[in-house]
Amino acid sequence: MRKFILAFIFAIFVFASKAADKSLIITFNDNTTQIFALSDLPNIKMQNDKMTIVAGLTTAEYDLYKVRTFTFGESTGIEDVTNEKLTFEGNSLIIPGSSNQIRIFSINGMCVSLDSTQLGSFTVLNLESLPQGVYVINTNGKSVKITKK
Repeated sequence: MRKFILAFIFAIFVFASKAADKSLIITFNDNTTQIFALSDLPNIKMQNDKMTIVAGLTTAEYDLYKVRTFTFGESTGIEDVTNEKLTFEGNSLIIPGSSNQIRIFSINGMCVSLDSTQLGSFTVLNLESLPQGVYVINTNGKSVKITKK
């Protein structure tokens, strides 16, 4: 009987430690992540275009349009590789980096002028005023072709 109780207690510790390794991982459009331990039993609600997570004493609320994915996985302590790509959010182009030289060309080679805004370590380019067409955006030594419909 004593062996049975010891085996049972050992099994509880093994399963409890495994639960602590599991996590809820939220990845945002800007490639940042937020991790919640599943041992905190997070409660997730999605309503009114918001994602609300209550985990223990912590409550976090995020705009759904900013959340790329949320997954359940194991915490490894290894950070994701940062992705230095251009991203679109609505009619805005988000460019990583704070001192970007941005040039926009129409398909016929004319340079187009647009206003840009600096937000932290990102440059946001508002594409709303661009007429429909094909454009080449050159920044940080990279060129990207976009089509505005």
